[in-house]
Amino acid sequence: MMLYQRRRKTVLLRKRKKGQQRRRRKRRQQKRKRKRPQKKRKRQRQKRKRKRLQRKKKKQQKIQTKGKTTKMEHTK
Repeated sequence: MMLYQRRRKTVLLRKRKKGQQRRRRKRRQQKRKRKRPQKKRKRQRQKRKRKRLQRKKKKQQKIQTKGKTTKMEHTK
């Protein structure tokens, strides 16, 4: 028997019988399925955030290099 912590409560971990484990696993899978849309939204939000940051960086770089460019030789 081991002790492990779950949401501020110390729980005693007992050895489980196979059938019980199987039922528990099935229940957990269903729970995970229910959670998926939330996770998807979270991922999309992060993706949008990353893209926004990349655009911002690109813009910043453009601004920094704007006045530094010189005319090319063949255009003189």
